[in-house]
Amino acid sequence: MNLKKQRMIVWLLDGAAKAILGLKGKRPVTRWAVIGDCVDESAHGIWISVEEIREGEPKGGRQKYWMVKPNVCFFRWDWIITVQIARNAMRDTIEFQSAIR
Repeated sequence: MNLKKQRMIVWLLDGAAKAILGLKGKRPVTRWAVIGDCVDESAHGIWISVEEIREGEPKGGRQKYWMVKPNVCFFRWDWIITVQIARNAMRDTIEFQSAIR
C-alpha cells in the first residue's frame, strides 16, 4: 500500500516517543499517537508532516498534546506499534480503518 499523502495516526512505542520529544527522567509508560500526513516512506520508516502528538489514554482519559518543529519527522518502523489510515480528514473525528502494519 502506498502511504504517501495519506492522513494517518501512528502509534509509537513509549521509549521512542520520549526520545523524539527529548523527555528525560522518570515518567510513567503511556500511549503515544502521532497525527499527520505521510510525506514519504522507505524500507526504514516513514516521513510524516506532524499535526500533533497525543500522549495519554483516548476516549475520556487524560491527554497531553505536543507539537514539534520542524513538523516533518522521520519515524523508523521499529519505533512504530501500528499505523492507521484515516477515513476522513476531520481533525477531531478519529475514525480509522484497520491497521496496516
